Amino acid sequence: MRIPGIDSLRGLAAVFVCLYHFVCTTTGYVTHESVANSFHWGQKGVQIFFILSGIVIPLALLRADFSFRKLPVFLAKRFTRIALPFWAALGVTVCYLLFRNYMQSNNPAYLIPNTENIFTNAFWLAPFSSQPQWLNPVFWTLAIEVQYYLALAILFPLVMQPRIKYRALFFVLLAALPFLSPAKSLFLHWAPYFGLGIAWIIFQHKKITRNEYIAYTLCCALSVFYWQGFIDLCIGMGTIMLVNFFGQQRTRITEWFGEISYSLYLIHTATGSAIINLLSHHFTTPLQTFLVIAAGFLFSVMSAWIMYMLVEKPAITLSQRIGRRGTHKTRQLDTGIAAGKETASQVA
Repeated sequence: MRIPGIDSLRGLAAVFVCLYHFVCTTTGYVTHESVANSFHWGQKGVQIFFILSGIVIPLALLRADFSFRKLPVFLAKRFTRIALPFWAALGVTVCYLLFRNYMQSNNPAYLIPNTENIFTNAFWLAPFSSQPQWLNPVFWTLAIEVQYYLALAILFPLVMQPRIKYRALFFVLLAALPFLSPAKSLFLHWAPYFGLGIAWIIFQHKKITRNEYIAYTLCCALSVFYWQGFIDLCIGMGTIMLVNFFGQQRTRITEWFGEISYSLYLIHTATGSAIINLLSHHFTTPLQTFLVIAAGFLFSVMSAWIMYMLVEKPAITLSQRIGRRGTHKTRQLDTGIAAGKETASQVA
């Protein structure tokens, strides 16, 4: 089962997040309230990424008939796929933060990275450290993704069981996890959101009945509504509906943005935002503001394409090689995980 429209949605979500940061987080630059309020919704691209990750990672596991025996290969592939571009983006971010001290900025908050910051960011441990500071405002979502991979690897075999009570237990656990900790920096808070995507894809693979799908979706939806609100629930269900009804639709430009979306997501604040912060002190008319933001966006896209070609694409190739000498089932996991590169991972 291939869903080409997911690439397009990933590309659009990445663009939404970029525009949110460029328009809404450059302090005092875009002063038109209605414009700022409109672009403020771009941050919801994060939720789109989470829903898509809830679809594509289980899809890879279903293709591979995942079991605990394949856990090391699964984790090795996923971490190789996301860590190498992430570490490259961390390096770019550190350089930007150091350079920012030598230029004017509309952002009054200056952060000087130290060894602890860099280490805890590099291994997604910032929420658990004495300095719970993300050096890049999008990095927190990668920590959510990593926690999601670990939780899914442990719990997903319940979905593969033939008895309904195990599948029901899986979704009840996802819906209940936010009650253990409502902190948005942890996967626990977002677990039922991912569950919406998981329920849809396993229903599409005929692993559950229609009645089960309705019950599991309702269970997760109620939890999402309680913890995240009606708007986030609508975004989640709307994304699933787009995938369901328009999943085979594609355009060349949105697919291309989908291809570079992870790199774009990771480095746009250290590239495009840097350009905008630098130029915003000199160009302030409405037309100039538009051109400055457009320049920042184009610079981010160019930088993301370079990073994709030099870092992310080789990381994908390397992840595909892991476990290649194993059994036929392991090679299936290799193919499935590679196809699951549409991770959300990539969010604001």
